[in-house]
Amino acid sequence: MSRIDPPSSMPQPGHLRQENTRQNLPVSFMLKRPKQRRSREMVHAILDATLFVIEEEGAESFTTNRVAEIAGISVGSLYQYFENKEMLIAGTIERGIMDSAAIVGDALSKNPNAPAFDVLYAAAHAVAEGLKPFRQLLTHAFAVTPLARDTGVITLLETRITTVIRLWICARHDLGDYPLTDSIRLSARMGVLMMIQWLTELQDDIDQTLFVDTLARMMVAGLTDTLDG
Repeated sequence: MSRIDPPSSMPQPGHLRQENTRQNLPVSFMLKRPKQRRSREMVHAILDATLFVIEEEGAESFTTNRVAEIAGISVGSLYQYFENKEMLIAGTIERGIMDSAAIVGDALSKNPNAPAFDVLYAAAHAVAEGLKPFRQLLTHAFAVTPLARDTGVITLLETRITTVIRLWICARHDLGDYPLTDSIRLSARMGVLMMIQWLTELQDDIDQTLFVDTLARMMVAGLTDTLDG
């Protein structure tokens, strides 16, 4: 596939973005944490470039040199934070997971006392929209670099979604705290696994509205005892 220029939303070579609404950076898949604002922006640029290369140019174009070129930095600067392509993939997915968990938390917190289906539908729709840009990246990670399954990417998403569901239930029942029940764990795991499968295998076959509606209904059913408690 021919090389293409990044869209205007991407940082152009030599120019880091001036503003960035996303504050989340990977926690588990970086060699070190950037301390300065410029360094944090550079890491975001690297992760954006990773997503761009795989989504727009294909996995065959995915090299650390190409990512550095798109990000407008030297490959040596990239290697300060990411050791290899696998770490780039895992880091990019982790940032997407952290952003998606924040989206879910926001959707759940807007009206915690609304009907459970309405709240979970809004949350599922938000995370589906948030993760859709990662479709090719996720597919590549699980098909070409299956070790990504073992590095905690799915577990991380399960943990974060579990946390936001528990906090939603706390707010819904006006509780200071609420135990992490098996129903919450299982509902979060089911939701995550279905979402990943839909994104990587079923997106073209199952309409998003139908998928989100079904997922929300299944999660409500799984959480019935907890929601009524």
